Amino acid sequence: MKRCLFYMVAAGLLACLAYTCRAQAAPLSLSEAVALALGNNPQVAAADFEVDAAETKFKEVRSSARFHLTLNASYIHLEEAPTPSPPRAHRTM
Repeated sequence: MKRCLFYMVAAGLLACLAYTCRAQAAPLSLSEAVALALGNNPQVAAADFEVDAAETKFKEVRSSARFHLTLNASYIHLEEAPTPSPPRAHRTM
């Protein structure tokens, strides 16, 4: 019973899909057809990704040639002030 119901629902969905596709099948102009073909072509999508990767690599290389400034700092807090040690005598030989 469940299997029969599943097939009936699937057939109904396919019929609705076929009707929708037929209703939208209006003639396309040449520019619309080319745009649709380019938009659905996986090779074009792969080429777009390659262009994006090349542009990103170019920006990375260009930024590495620019001036970089790095700053480091540290701070030590002592509970007591350090006592100065007496100066050492220099021995000459």
